[in-house]
Formats: sequence, C-alpha cells, structure tokens
Amino acid sequence: MVVTHATFPNTDAEPVRKKNLRKKFHSIYFSEQHRWVFKMGGNDFMPYHTARWSKIAGDVYGISPGLVALPDILSLQTMQKELLVGAQLSNRPPTVFDDDSFMLPIAYKPGAMIFRTPGATDPKQLTGGNDFNITLEMLQQKQEKIAKDFFIDWLLRPKKKERQSVFEVQDDREEMFRQMGAILGRIERELLGPQVRYTYKILEEHDKIPEPPASISGQGLTIEYVSPAASAQMGTKGNLMLRFVQDITPLMQIDPAVAQGMKWPELVQKLAAYRGVPPEFMLSPDEMAAQQEQQAQQQQVEQQAAAGAAMQPAASAMKDIAAAKASGLNVLQ
Repeated sequence: MVVTHATFPNTDAEPVRKKNLRKKFHSIYFSEQHRWVFKMGGNDFMPYHTARWSKIAGDVYGISPGLVALPDILSLQTMQKELLVGAQLSNRPPTVFDDDSFMLPIAYKPGAMIFRTPGATDPKQLTGGNDFNITLEMLQQKQEKIAKDFFIDWLLRPKKKERQSVFEVQDDREEMFRQMGAILGRIERELLGPQVRYTYKILEEHDKIPEPPASISGQGLTIEYVSPAASAQMGTKGNLMLRFVQDITPLMQIDPAVAQGMKWPELVQKLAAYRGVPPEFMLSPDEMAAQQEQQAQQQQVEQQAAAGAAMQPAASAMKDIAAAKASGLNVLQ
C-alpha cells in the first residue's frame, strides 16, 4: 500500500474548528489506492525544504546542474563504454583461422599446445583502425564540459603562474562570488533558512530551548552563516567599504564637511562584522554612548579648569584692589 503525505498552503483562514487545521499549511496522509484518509493536521512551517539551483522567470520548478549536464553525461558513458570495447579489441583482437586447419578447441592461453593440419597457414589477428588519442581527446572535452556545468571551474580556479597583487586576488574572488551570488543566496533563502527556522520551531514546541538571557529577551533573532563561502562574501562587502573610504579620502582633504556626513562608528561596527572580528573586541552602542558622554564631561571639566586658570590673574588683581580700598589707600595713585 502506498501512503501519500500531501502538504500545501492553507488558503482558508478558519476552514474548520479544529486548532491544528487553522495553521498555515495543511498536512494530510492518505491512500489514493484505497481512497482513505489516515490523518489530517497542519503545520506552521513547510516541513519539506527544497532549493532551486537556478530558475527561469515565471517557472516554479528550478533547473539543476545535473539536468543541464545530463546529455553530456550520457554521451560520456557511451564513449567510455566504446573506449573499453576498443581497448579490449586492440589487446585481444579476433583471430582468423583456415577452415579445418586446426584442432578444436583452440587454447588461447600462455603455454598452450595447438595442433594444426600440415601445410595450414598461420592464424592472423584481425585488427581495426582504432585511434585512442581521438577518443581520449573527446572524453576530456566532455569531462571539462560537465565540470563547467557543475561550476567546478569556479571553485577550483587555476592559479596564475605570475605573481599577483592583493587587489588582483581580491578581484578574482569578487568575480567568482558575483557569479555564484545568486545561487548561494537562493540556497540560503530557500533551503538553509527554512531548515533552521523549522528546527528551532520543533525544539521550542518540545521545550528543548532554554529561556533566553535578560540581555536579549524580547529581541528578534537573525540567521548568520559562517561557512567559507558566506565568510568570503562578507569579506567582499568589507573590501567594498574600504574602497569607498579610499575613494572619499581625497574629497575629505578638500572639504572636511564630507567626513561629517559619515556615521563612522556604525561603519566601523559593520566593517568589523564583515571582517569576522569577535564581538567581545568591539564596544557595544551603549558602551560607545557612555564613553562619548564621559569624554564630553571630561572635556567640559577641562574647559572650566582652563577658564578658571585664565581668570586667576584678574581675580588676584581685584582682590588686591579691594584690600587697598579697605586700608584707605588711593589705588589710582
């Protein structure tokens, strides 16, 4: 018996009064052969997650690299089979004997003794015009084509023999991730993200996740990927930020007001995140605000002290004048 599990979006806000059928996705187990429904339920998340490698606008189903490379794969299999057959024929070709000239069965093995009729001609091997170089060249072309269909040439790019600068290496990496950006983004959005959220939901329903600390209570959580590809993409964003700063540096020297239009603390925080700097080495926004307030208070105290020091000679002179008046002296003489 074949049991089918159908999961599809729930378009009705309240289809029935049962609570589990008010969720975003219907879940039905049934047998089409026996026309019997075993279980009806619902899910808040789609339990099945599939990612599309590439897609065409307006098409629901995606296109995988295997589908693109399938004709070449089938051709490669046929060519490989023919190569093996040709190698076997070249190594052990058919042998031509005169009729009734040799005693059967003929033992075709090392050290065998073969009896033949006197005067019979020697057997000849029937060889063909097999050219293995052409076959191997065609095989190599097909293999390279399949590797390109699976984007292996992007991941294992040959290194240049001549020495490259840092900017050239960065340009090569940025070009590679620009080409793979749409694919990686679709995998994160359609496969990895839903899987993480669905796993978190299941753990939360079964009370497997402890209570969050007070510092993050009530805050939303975001998914950050730390794979080498994701880290490289983040590093590319950091390089773009540094290039922007380099571009505006001459403008800031011409007009200092350009620097005032930038949120430098936020830029440093974002650049540190792109570079993978651990958060414990960076000040939080609250700590930065407290530090700026402390610096402002210290600067105010220093200004007041400087103003008091500047007023000290005048205050001393006024004190002397007051003392002279008190003693009855004419201070103007």
